[in-house]
Amino acid sequence: MTRAGDFCVQLCERTRGLPKLILCLCLVILQGAMFNVFMYLQLGPLWLCWFLYDAINLAMCIAAFVLSSRFKEEQRKGKSSRRTIGWLAWLILEVGVVIRSLIGFNTFCDSLDEGSFFGPSTFKTTIALSSAIFILLLTSHFEAPSESPQRQYIVELTGTVFFDLIDIVEAVDVLFDKQATATLFPGLRVTILIVACINLLLPTIPFVTLSITGFGQRRLSSALVSAHKVLVTVAINLPNLIIRMILWHGLSVGISVFVLKNIVLIVLNTYSFYEHKYDKYLQHRREEEKQRKLRELQQAAIARQHQQTATASPRRDNLRRHSHPAWGLSDSPV
Repeated sequence: MTRAGDFCVQLCERTRGLPKLILCLCLVILQGAMFNVFMYLQLGPLWLCWFLYDAINLAMCIAAFVLSSRFKEEQRKGKSSRRTIGWLAWLILEVGVVIRSLIGFNTFCDSLDEGSFFGPSTFKTTIALSSAIFILLLTSHFEAPSESPQRQYIVELTGTVFFDLIDIVEAVDVLFDKQATATLFPGLRVTILIVACINLLLPTIPFVTLSITGFGQRRLSSALVSAHKVLVTVAINLPNLIIRMILWHGLSVGISVFVLKNIVLIVLNTYSFYEHKYDKYLQHRREEEKQRKLRELQQAAIARQHQQTATASPRRDNLRRHSHPAWGLSDSPV
């Protein structure tokens, strides 16, 4: 078993991540093709022009993998000057996902047949493929041991992206039901779509951040990391939680297990922000205590100097009195 494992590791090392590249590109092709088939079946053959956009996505992903392999080679040599474009490939990919998802939700998604292969479940799965693509694209840009500070830093910034993207798919589930959609409050449908689009594009921010910082070779300040967690809470988990509560209590839509995910991440991110502020508070207290002790030492030194000056003044007067010529005259004759 050990030899088989070593052989697999050596094989993966020699391929330089080629299986990951092939799998990622296959998922990119599959996602684009599935979207285009939906557009073709529901809107007509003209929408097959989206395959040209998918060709651009494919080319950008290939370029991103090539640059990432060169970037990792430089990392092995202790260099990190090269910039990667994985974040750009992801952004272009998700812009296409957002546009085609919006077209679908505004035209045919609420009329899809659940019994058909190209039904709501397939459409949701097509959107959810973004989560797997993100993981494969991101992990192709670094090589870090699982327990290393570099890996922990990357996980700290992107650890919840996979679940956030799955959360989006579940949050828009109500839009596939025409009867449920008709009972939504005014503006709620638009709000759900806006939140979903923001959540699909939001992983670009940590991807760009990691690209700038060499994927953990340089770290952001704790303040910026905390700001990122607050952004995830405000832009993803809090809106999704509010929408689910409205759907649950206002429209009697079935509750989702992702409510627990939203609540847990809100609590964890809030506590993480509190820890950051608490560390800053302790740091300020230590600085104030250090400055207070320094002032006390300065005041004590000044007090000792004044005391020494006051003690030395009579001695100087006596010294002058004994050393002055007029004071040293004697009444005895010479």
